Amino acid sequence: MVETNHMSVTNIEKFIVGEEARIKWCKPLTEENSIQIDVFNGQCGNTFTKIADIVLDPSPERQSTLGIETCNPAVWNQQMEHIYIIVRNGIIMKIGGTRDGMRGRWSSYNCGYYVPERKKKDGTSYPGKMSVTNAYLYQTIEKDLLETESKWEFWSWPIPELKIKVDIFGEETEIIAQTFHAYESKCIEKFREITGIIPLLCENSDPNYKNKKNEETELEKQARMELKEADRKAKMDLKEADRKAKMDLKEADRKAKMESKEADRKAKLESKEAEKKIKNEIREVLVAMKKTIITNLQTTNESL
Repeated sequence: MVETNHMSVTNIEKFIVGEEARIKWCKPLTEENSIQIDVFNGQCGNTFTKIADIVLDPSPERQSTLGIETCNPAVWNQQMEHIYIIVRNGIIMKIGGTRDGMRGRWSSYNCGYYVPERKKKDGTSYPGKMSVTNAYLYQTIEKDLLETESKWEFWSWPIPELKIKVDIFGEETEIIAQTFHAYESKCIEKFREITGIIPLLCENSDPNYKNKKNEETELEKQARMELKEADRKAKMDLKEADRKAKMDLKEADRKAKMESKEADRKAKLESKEAEKKIKNEIREVLVAMKKTIITNLQTTNESL
């Protein structure tokens, strides 16, 4: 894989024209409720080893945008059953299985590039015959590598070959049994036991390999959902009660202001009325005093 500066990669034409595809197909990424690969691997007896990095492919010779840098080409290219884990920044994003080896599985994931939102060299759209699962995973990883420079890895557990003898038309025949579905489901269930959920980019595991403990986990999940719904209703009731309390407080404040305003108006009227009464009393006193003075003057004049 050609090494190049991240900024120069984002300016390459094939990444620029892929924006519509990434917007349409990428899934939101979160590390909530997931687990570190080292912790999970420890719970599984350290059966998984890192086998490859998933990187951007800036080569103009290929239309595809992702590539692999393998740590162990011999194991990567070997056609056998594998359980693999896709890891982002040390956090598990997906657990899967394959019977075609890791190189074959990556070739299948690579088909996720060819969504209808991308164009062929002649300008026409791809027909969109790819697996939806492959499309989601491919576009999600590409978008994340372009935007965050996160580190994506493949971890692998090569599954031991299991040969069994069966009777075919009366002849004992040795065949190689396909077992990765059972291993894959058990690994996903192991993840669920630890975290309460399956990995973010996973599909559900095969129900044939779920055990009673995992059924209890489903009951726990149902209980969590019921608790979550009860919590949601309680929050809604609390929000409604708070709204009503605020409305009641607002109405009480409005009434208090109206009553205060009315009391102030009455006080002003009473004050005005009292002032008027006092003025009238003063006027009457002045009139009486005036009359008294006039009478006294007249009496004085007569005596003179």
